[in-house]
Amino acid sequence: MHIAPKIIGGLVGLTVIACSGIRVKPPRFESPKLNSRETGSVKLPADLPAPVARYAKTVFGGSIPVVESALILGRADLTLNGIAVKGRFKFYHQAGSAYHHEIQLTWFGLPLATVVEQYKDGQAIMSLPGTRIENDEKTNLAANQGLWAEALWLPSIWFTDGRVEWVAIDDTTAKLVIPDAVEE
Repeated sequence: MHIAPKIIGGLVGLTVIACSGIRVKPPRFESPKLNSRETGSVKLPADLPAPVARYAKTVFGGSIPVVESALILGRADLTLNGIAVKGRFKFYHQAGSAYHHEIQLTWFGLPLATVVEQYKDGQAIMSLPGTRIENDEKTNLAANQGLWAEALWLPSIWFTDGRVEWVAIDDTTAKLVIPDAVEE
């Protein structure tokens, strides 16, 4: 009779510890020593649709910096199946051509699960816990779309990459056509 309450108490204690571990903020990924260099700038293209030109002029002024790469490091609050967990990420971008993502879910600040996504030369590789997807047509297309969507981190690429096309819809709307996109 006295063993059951101890077992229940032990299980409750373990549950509290386990749940506490997913709420501990992980340390940031260490920032590598990088050397930056001046890559120049280009003039704002004259043929941009009106809303895009307004945006670019507001953000960049008259000239747009040429960005070749970016490194983004951060921590995140994630929700998986309704359970809030802490994590951290590092994203490397070669502007308009490749990326490497590493995302870690953590427990007491230590890696619990790691997701690695890569996209280069039109091919994606996704390594998820228990699964690896490599050079799958739909994944490749989604990764290309993700590459350009994540240009939010380096928006000048939308104006400095000659493969990008802006199409006017009306005075307040434009469409961004990215390289290697599939129209449906």
